[in-house]
Amino acid sequence: MPEQDNRPAVYLEGNTAIYRASAIGHCTRMLWAARSGMDARPIPPPIRKAMDEGTELEPIILEKLYTDHDFTFGYQGQQFQIELDLGTFNGIRVVVRGKVDEIGNPASKPQYGPLTIDVKAFGQRLVDEYHAKGILGIEHYAWQQSAYGHGYGKEYFYMPIYNKDTGLIEPWSLEPIRVPIGFEQIRERIMAVEEHIANGTMPDDCPAEFGCQYPYLHDQKPVDHLPEAARLLLVARINLDDKIKTLSNAKDTLNDAIKEKLTPNVTYHLATDNITYTVTVIANPDKFNTNAAKALLTAAEVDWQNDPDFIVPGEGTQLRVTKPRGKANK
Repeated sequence: MPEQDNRPAVYLEGNTAIYRASAIGHCTRMLWAARSGMDARPIPPPIRKAMDEGTELEPIILEKLYTDHDFTFGYQGQQFQIELDLGTFNGIRVVVRGKVDEIGNPASKPQYGPLTIDVKAFGQRLVDEYHAKGILGIEHYAWQQSAYGHGYGKEYFYMPIYNKDTGLIEPWSLEPIRVPIGFEQIRERIMAVEEHIANGTMPDDCPAEFGCQYPYLHDQKPVDHLPEAARLLLVARINLDDKIKTLSNAKDTLNDAIKEKLTPNVTYHLATDNITYTVTVIANPDKFNTNAAKALLTAAEVDWQNDPDFIVPGEGTQLRVTKPRGKANK
C-alpha cells in the first residue's frame, strides 16, 4: 500500500523548488506560505481520515480496474513519479512533482496508448457533483491531472472514480479525459508565486478554504447583512426549534416508558373526553436498501443519476439554518 507523503505543498531540494502536483490548484497564498517555510497547522481530522481512506482503497481500485474493466498496467502496483519542469526563476529550478497510481489503459481503447491513471474514492455526493460538473468543477483535481498529463507528455489522462457507497467504479469515469489546463497556465501560476517570494510580497488570492494549513493568513470573509425583519423571524424560529427539540426528547422518553408496560402486537384503546385512541406496540418496518439498488443500476450501466426515469426534480426552495460546530454550541 502506498504511504502518505506528509511533506509540505512546496519544499526545496537543493537549488530546486518542488511544487506538489496535488497542491498547485489550491490558492496561491497557501503555495506562497509553504514556499516561504511558514509553520503549517495539522490537516483537520475529517480531511486526514478521507486521505487515509483513499490511500487504503487505491490497491483495491486498481485491482478492480484490472479484473473488472480490462485495464493493463505498466508498473503493477508501483506508483509512477511525474515531473513537470517549469524552468528557472532567479536561479532556482522550479518543478511540479507528483505520483500517479499507474500508467496504462483499457484494452478497448488502444488508440490512446498508455496514459496516467490516478484513481479517486468519492462518496455519493461528490460522485454526483463530479459527474455533473466535470473535471473543471473540482478545480484542484483539474490542475493536478493537467500537471500529470503535461509531465507525461500526453493530452489525455484517466481518473477512475470509485463510489464508496456502492463499492463500484463509475463506468462513465473510465473514459480518457483531455488535459483541461495548458502548460503555460501552470507555469504562469507557479512563477507568480516565485515572483512574490523574490519581491517579499504576499499573493492577494485567498478563498479561505476549509482544511488550509495556514488559516492565520486568511482574509476575513464578507458577511451578508441580514435584514432586520428576517432577523426577528429567525430568532423566533431558532427558539421554536429549541422548544421542539425539548418536547421531542420528552416524547421519546415517555414512549420508551409506555412500551415497557404494554405487550407487543396487542391493540389497546384509550378513551378521552372527545376521542378514543388506538395504541399498539409494533416492530419498526424494514428499510429499502437504496445503496444496493444504486449498485445494481450502476452495474447494469444505467445512468440513474441523470436518467429522467429515476430523477424527481426538486420543487420550490428550502431554508437552511446551520448552527456552528464546537463545544460551546452543544
